[in-house]
Amino acid sequence: MNPADSNPFQISNRRYTGSKAKLTDWIKETLNENCKNRGKFTDIFAGTGVVASSNIDTFNSLVLNDFLFSNETIFK
Repeated sequence: MNPADSNPFQISNRRYTGSKAKLTDWIKETLNENCKNRGKFTDIFAGTGVVASSNIDTFNSLVLNDFLFSNETIFK
């Protein structure tokens, strides 16, 4: 069972076309292999926030960018 299915209010439950939810493991592996400095992570196309959420414990600070007010509210 997918852990997101047990709690309907998890960030990974917000889905739409272009979601990177299925890519988060690959993105995290790539970051771990190529980014030795763990200072600031910037998610330029944050969307649902799943990429930033999966890296929240890896970096010292996160910067998320999205133009939808609803996404800004969820990020905060």
